[in-house]
Amino acid sequence: MNKSNFDKRVLEFLTPEPKLDLKALLEMVEEVMDSTSMLLRERETAAKAPVTKTYNISQVPMVPVSELGWANNEDGAEGGSQRKTLEDWLRPIGSSGDDFQSKIQAVVDKMNGGFTPSDHGGNMRKYIQEVMSYLVFLKSLTMAITNFNASAAGFNFEAFLAVLMGGSQIPAGQTGDVSTIADFVAKLGGETVPVSLKLYGKGSLKTGGSYTDLCHDLTGQSARSSDWASWASQQPGGGGMRYLVCDKAFQEAVDKEGNQLGPLSRSGNIRFHEFDITVGNLFAMFSKASGKTNNCVASDSDFMARLKAWDDAGRREPVPTLGTRGEGGSFVPLPDKQSVGNAQQLALSTDANDPGFLWYLQTVAAPNLSALGDRLPDLMQGIAAAYAIYVEENPNHASKFFAPVSNVDNVVLKWAGWDGVGETTQAKKDFKAKYGNDFSIAKVRVPLGKSFSKFNNDVLASQDPRGQALQSLDWQYGDVIAKWYEGLSDEAKKIAILNSKGYLGRAKWEIPDGPSRTLGKGLIATLPIGAPHVQGMLDKIQDEVMQEVFAIFDEMATMSEKLNSYFANGLKEESKEAEQGAEAGEAAAEKARKVATV
Repeated sequence: MNKSNFDKRVLEFLTPEPKLDLKALLEMVEEVMDSTSMLLRERETAAKAPVTKTYNISQVPMVPVSELGWANNEDGAEGGSQRKTLEDWLRPIGSSGDDFQSKIQAVVDKMNGGFTPSDHGGNMRKYIQEVMSYLVFLKSLTMAITNFNASAAGFNFEAFLAVLMGGSQIPAGQTGDVSTIADFVAKLGGETVPVSLKLYGKGSLKTGGSYTDLCHDLTGQSARSSDWASWASQQPGGGGMRYLVCDKAFQEAVDKEGNQLGPLSRSGNIRFHEFDITVGNLFAMFSKASGKTNNCVASDSDFMARLKAWDDAGRREPVPTLGTRGEGGSFVPLPDKQSVGNAQQLALSTDANDPGFLWYLQTVAAPNLSALGDRLPDLMQGIAAAYAIYVEENPNHASKFFAPVSNVDNVVLKWAGWDGVGETTQAKKDFKAKYGNDFSIAKVRVPLGKSFSKFNNDVLASQDPRGQALQSLDWQYGDVIAKWYEGLSDEAKKIAILNSKGYLGRAKWEIPDGPSRTLGKGLIATLPIGAPHVQGMLDKIQDEVMQEVFAIFDEMATMSEKLNSYFANGLKEESKEAEQGAEAGEAAAEKARKVATV
């Protein structure tokens, strides 16, 4: 079977079917609830002919997968009909559980053990509801994860978990000094809990983000902190953030010739890991890390002594802050953040006596990139122009242009012909193919980075007295600060957080693969995902009642197919598709009545 045929057939299985929602079906069933117990007693005593009809995942309804449709509106308002439908379907999942582990494990248990009416005391209404909810859960999640690029899959996964846990997403694109690192809130144990979600491929798992935003959350200063203040107050130190760190390991099916059959053939597992970062454990956790994460919690020795003395003396005003020492040892507060001035001048000046970033690009970077051809001056001009825009939008953070590096990479890719749409993975491959291994995006970035580093040291540093003051401090690292921090009160710990090096420098932090799997609870659940696993669950529940339920969706699918074809082909009178579609709809209605009178 070739790839295109395979994708077509799998899409036929996984595409949404016409709506016959669970509520309507169950209302019909409920009308004759008294008769269901009699049916069960009859089955216990009467021999039945074996059921030969086999159904597949095309009979399982699916909420259409959509980033916008699944997302809640801003400020937690109720989302659209797709989200509401998803909420209705997922409500019975792990209904007795109130955390991620119990919810996900409930699905795994049902996948392994199947369903029986006796689980609900013979209540067929609850039996059908439970069966269909679990199937919709697994099918919808399968499509959300396997049939989208990494960015969209992550967003869909976030929306899916928010709905599953009775919470809501936090709108992306926050800016300013009060943003949060949380992606969504979940209802756990009666509390609203902030969750930062990570989803990566196997072997590339990591946890990280804005250290400044994390500090806002831990100290209660983010704009959303009041949403989870009750939960935060119960965490060590009086503040926290829950991390749900997941990795996906999928295999793609192949045909007899070994050709891969596309993303729709993927199946595998999602592994869930969970840990909390709190006011209580932040310094101990980060001080043991390496590189930039260790640097985030660095503290000045003079400030450490003053904060400890203030804490021991009863924590009376004024609150200690970071600063330097002037002549005679007097305390000098840090200078305020300052704008770097005219963005156009700073970025585009080519005057050697008053150089801007463009002058450094031309004199430091360009000589090492001459192989890029005659259009190289345009690239230098484009990067400088992008920097001008960046400075206008971030006048107090002009030195952070290369964080993230996509600020620069995207300019290079667009110069090389990328249209700016979608992910950059293919664009980077195309760039490398065009210019060779010696000029991959990563290697082009090196001379560009050197030019910016020199510009930063020569120009920006002289215009940043606050930065110079921070560089002059006696920063302490590792075990020294961890031990000092541990001895502080909760109030003093929050002050220490807001005076740490990473907070003042708006740094990024990152915990790599290994520790991300072992912190806190570690691995809490492994969920099989993919079309084969949906089918495996379906195979465990093909009793007579569910046969009738799936037959309803089967007829509805036929009705949709025939009517769509009829209208798409111009309503031809000689076509029998309209009649066939109508007959399928009538059959679906009849089967629904049969289920309701079982």
